[in-house]
Amino acid sequence: MPLKDILRGLGAIWRFWSWFWFRPISAKGTGVMRILIGLVLVMTTLDVFPDLATLVGPDGIFHESSARRGVRLARWTYFDQIDTLAGMQIAHGLALVVNILFMLGYRSRTMGFLSVVAHAALYQRNSWFMNGGDRLVREFGFYICMVPCGAAFSVDAWLKDRKRRGLGLNIDIKPMVPILAMRMIQIQIAFVYFVSGIEKFDSGSWQRGSAIYYSLSTDNYLRSDWLVSPLLDGRFGYELTKIATYTTLYWETFFWLMVLWRPTRWLALFVGVGMHLGIHLTLTVAFFSGISMWAYLAYLPYDWVERCQAWWALRQVSSSVDKAA
Repeated sequence: MPLKDILRGLGAIWRFWSWFWFRPISAKGTGVMRILIGLVLVMTTLDVFPDLATLVGPDGIFHESSARRGVRLARWTYFDQIDTLAGMQIAHGLALVVNILFMLGYRSRTMGFLSVVAHAALYQRNSWFMNGGDRLVREFGFYICMVPCGAAFSVDAWLKDRKRRGLGLNIDIKPMVPILAMRMIQIQIAFVYFVSGIEKFDSGSWQRGSAIYYSLSTDNYLRSDWLVSPLLDGRFGYELTKIATYTTLYWETFFWLMVLWRPTRWLALFVGVGMHLGIHLTLTVAFFSGISMWAYLAYLPYDWVERCQAWWALRQVSSSVDKAA
């Protein structure tokens, strides 16, 4: 094969690689996602505050030596360096400030990375009160910070625009960021669903269609007895949970394929929203459902915020015309 053909092929591969990972997209969607995940981090920090002494305190339910034995890989948390509960409360309070600044978009990437470190510090100190949803929050938060997540809807963007106005320059009305964060989120959530679906195929309760029925029958994670009792007290409810079980099984396994093909992408996302809303309404799973649906924003058209803004502007104009008439 001639050298020029080899170089042309390598060039095509490089162009596809660059397009897939780094092509510019609108920064507004990333800005909205930063605000939402920042809000989740703020809520998590506030939720832990009343029980901080019990969960991670020096005399709490999970001793530091137990935490060291419980983590197989490398472990670090600043809570190990603090000997007093008051010191831990100050550190946790500073983490709350960092989370708020990340949500508002001040020094966005720096505050985002610090927020992820603070969230991981809680997990490394006591992993028993956190779940898979908390892990997704940390990972997705890290991905968002891999790009300029404060390029839109942020204090950073406001300060940048003010500086440009002061210099007599035009402001950037359509900020762009690399697609990298969206790609990482897309791949992560598809991989999580695929692995979960494959593991479910090895479970007898999922193969028989009874997994959701038994999940709702246990009191471990049940949110409301009266809400699920209609599904547990009769044959009709059992058949509904059976349909939901099989739907979940095949939807999770083939989610990656459905979102790759445009005609089925919206179906995959709508089924996912319905499934996670059902989980949130019936089971106590903290932020798992919320952060999973947050990840679906990465699959939307990358100018979805602009489309919403255009729709709202058109609606306002129509409303003004109707009032004038």
